[in-house]
Amino acid sequence: MTPAGRPFLATLKRSLASVPGLQGWVHRLRRLRAGRQRSTADHAFARSREEFRREARARMEDFLAGQGRFTVPPAPAPAPEVSVVLILFNNAELSFECLRHLFAADLPAWELIVVDNASADDTGRLLERCAGARIIRNGDNLGFLQAVNQAAEVARGRFLLLLNSDAFLAPDAVRLALETAADPAVGAVGGRIVLPDGSLQEAGSIVWNDGTCKGYGRGGHPLAGPYMFRRTVDYCSGAFLLFRREVFERLGRFDTAYSPAYYEETDFCLRLWAAGLAVVYDPRVRVNHLEFGSSEKRDHALELQRRNRGLFAAKHHDALARRQPPGADLAGRIWPPPARRVLIVDDRPPAPELGAGFPRALAILKQIQGSGAAVTLVTTAPETYGWDAIRRHVPWEVEVVQGDDCPSLDRFLAERFLAGRGGCFDLVLVSRPHNMRAFLAAGGRRRIGSARLVYDAEAIFTDRLAGEAALAGRPLPAAREAALRAREMALARQADTVIAVSPLDADAMRRAGVPDVRVIGHALEAAPTPAGPEARAGLLFVGNMDADLSPNVDGILWFLDEVLPLLPEALRERAAVTLVGSAGSARLAARVAGRATVAGRQPALEPFYDGHRVFIAPTRFAAGIPHKVHEAAAHGLPVVGTPLLARQLGWQPGRDLLTGATPADFALACTRLLTDDGLWWSVRTAALAAVTRDCGPDRFRAAVAALLD
Repeated sequence: MTPAGRPFLATLKRSLASVPGLQGWVHRLRRLRAGRQRSTADHAFARSREEFRREARARMEDFLAGQGRFTVPPAPAPAPEVSVVLILFNNAELSFECLRHLFAADLPAWELIVVDNASADDTGRLLERCAGARIIRNGDNLGFLQAVNQAAEVARGRFLLLLNSDAFLAPDAVRLALETAADPAVGAVGGRIVLPDGSLQEAGSIVWNDGTCKGYGRGGHPLAGPYMFRRTVDYCSGAFLLFRREVFERLGRFDTAYSPAYYEETDFCLRLWAAGLAVVYDPRVRVNHLEFGSSEKRDHALELQRRNRGLFAAKHHDALARRQPPGADLAGRIWPPPARRVLIVDDRPPAPELGAGFPRALAILKQIQGSGAAVTLVTTAPETYGWDAIRRHVPWEVEVVQGDDCPSLDRFLAERFLAGRGGCFDLVLVSRPHNMRAFLAAGGRRRIGSARLVYDAEAIFTDRLAGEAALAGRPLPAAREAALRAREMALARQADTVIAVSPLDADAMRRAGVPDVRVIGHALEAAPTPAGPEARAGLLFVGNMDADLSPNVDGILWFLDEVLPLLPEALRERAAVTLVGSAGSARLAARVAGRATVAGRQPALEPFYDGHRVFIAPTRFAAGIPHKVHEAAAHGLPVVGTPLLARQLGWQPGRDLLTGATPADFALACTRLLTDDGLWWSVRTAALAAVTRDCGPDRFRAAVAALLD
């Protein structure tokens, strides 16, 4: 689908969702779409236990009947990076599946240590096909705990990976876990564990104050937002647990009081915390798990858990006194409790290439998260975004909850989110007027209790509407413009604090009676590209060009239709126009051919900033501050803009940028920068100083920190 078609479909979906009788179908269609994100591996695993065992046994028998072998590659000296530890007791078909997935995984230098606890089935035959593995055969079943300690005694790897024999790795699971474990503050890493029916077993685990435990998210969708963010937790299941071997030895390995099994990994993780090391749940690490598949009797396993709970509760009495009571999942899912819990409400996951305030929104989100706050981002657009797309920019530590399965925004906020979680936050930041209206309509002010409500108004949008109407020859009646402005100000006055992107907008809000208005602009480091003016040519525009009626598309078409023809003929080759950014506008596509090069989205903008002579910003209506001008100036590219942009920036025309209100003036400004090297250097130098003054990262960080105080 082209980007231009998305706004229409979004409106259609909302309209259909409001029709009685169709809401259920809309909900089902969206769930089906979301379900398509689940990987083929997840679908293959979603079946009954019995069916899975039958298929696994058939594959194992074919393997044993042939000449196949599992061969561990020799580890380089002096030691492997990771020692994978498998504890086996019968269930040879599951052990085969575990090995099959292990040997298909992306692993660094590794060794395999297998402890066979006196299996009486085909496990022995299977292990004969494991070349290069260190195999320990016990005469009796010593249980999981003591077998792990046995394996640790002979292990050589820098890390130990405990892997249940009924756990099946995703190909990149170990590599991703090692990335997270490389942080010296991390003691252990666990992953997202999925059951045979495709539901979640756990996304990290919680220890309650009575010593009982819970796998967070059990039964949920494994790709749902609450389970798809990285966080520190009480403990992670021993079905997949990665930790440093040196730490395991220093802490005395698993406590044998819990023999033969259960609670040993919970006890170990709490000892890690006591030693100042964190236990991290990483959702990128995916493991399919049969659960109890490696235990002979499920009832016996549950009885062992009950017995060892008493031992655990007595040993960790002081630590448990600081935990939550059973059932407090939202409070208990992160350990230690964060200093602040922040809710952010915005249209979609922010990305710098989107423009429209999203680069700044992303910078604010990252700064809040980097301060140590636990951040939840609720997106309100009627779209589901895939996790790969979200995590290209939004840190994995941010919880992202998408609301597209609810027919209206205010109902989603009221019924699906705020009703259960409204009182869990210390600060709530709502971006954009339509989201603020929906938040208030959902009872948000009441539901968040004592939390501070911050409204990121960004700018006064009535200014943009008025400018757009005037350009179209249909100026807003004065009474209508005044009513729209009064509505915006009334919305702002319902927040405890309001954020604006520019001093100009902040002053206007204060004059309208909004008491606490802060200015948080863009965060940019001045990083000019090296080429001088003589090595450059052409005019550059960078920005989103998807919407037909957007300021960007309007400005580019105005430039192509009315400004470009006025440039001197002798300059035409040196004034070639390049447009960079998503360009889904049908209106633009119909008129750009032969007059500009559409480069589309680009992974790196520096070559464009370094190769072009002038940046054009022909914006005729807008609100806020043009990030694209700040970014171009930060890269050392002089800008020709409109007087509107100069006012919004607070920059001096003729010094920090050149401006043109009419086509002739805009063409003259472009001509001057294309031909006058001294002027080019002068404008570049002044603009770099203005960016440093207005967008310095230290200033940005201080403004966000003050917001959190």
